[in-house]
Amino acid sequence: MADQAANIRRVLIIDDARDVADVTVEMVKALGHSAEAAYDGTAAMGAAVRFQPDIILVDLVMPEMDGFELVRELLNMFPGQRPRMVAYSGFKQAAFQDAAKAVGFDAYLPKPATMVDLEKLLSS
Repeated sequence: MADQAANIRRVLIIDDARDVADVTVEMVKALGHSAEAAYDGTAAMGAAVRFQPDIILVDLVMPEMDGFELVRELLNMFPGQRPRMVAYSGFKQAAFQDAAKAVGFDAYLPKPATMVDLEKLLSS
């Protein structure tokens, strides 16, 4: 039982599309992990401090503060041991993936994510 508890991930999903964020939270929870959603950059920074996630999924295209700017802020907030940063976007072009990697994202998860995609991400 302790081994199973040690593998539970805390996942923060940041997406201005509330339905996408909420469905992703439910999918992560269905896989046995803990998850919360934030719907903009400001709320995301507060949630990251409070929730202390292991993994943060960040939508790249959001108003006010896009995912690229947000990940820079999050990386500054966690200078030592930090959450795994995952770009979460409907844009599947290599240029977007390269740009995401260049600003500090650790992985790229195309939307819409499937249960298989999330399970693979959360088990690695």
